[in-house]
Amino acid sequence: MSYKVGANYCKDFHITRGLIESFCSVTGDNNPLHADDQYAKSMSFDKIIAPGLLLGGLIASVIGNDFPGSGTIYISQNLKFRQPAYVDETISVRVKIIEIKRNNWLVLNTECVNQSNKIILTGEAVVVNNAIK
Repeated sequence: MSYKVGANYCKDFHITRGLIESFCSVTGDNNPLHADDQYAKSMSFDKIIAPGLLLGGLIASVIGNDFPGSGTIYISQNLKFRQPAYVDETISVRVKIIEIKRNNWLVLNTECVNQSNKIILTGEAVVVNNAIK
């Protein structure tokens, strides 16, 4: 597959309690912000929030499965959390090629936005994929 600077991809994910519970179970993240509405409210959130790295995992899912896709290897990823992602929100993961380096390395702009188009997180990834032409 051939890629160019400016090429982009977007995929939506629905954040459910089950998804949050599964992620927290696998990672051992027992922060009550992710499980207890009353606790989340006491910490000035409307309801439970998704763990930040769950969102990072959704970005990794897009990069590894969809764009650039199979065979992609992460070199680095940074994330800047701008606001929480709440349970029952739909999060759009957006990935855009901002630079193509030699040896099939890509620099990607990564971002998550909610259904109200509010930016939840921004970041940048460097990946390599030898299937890229």
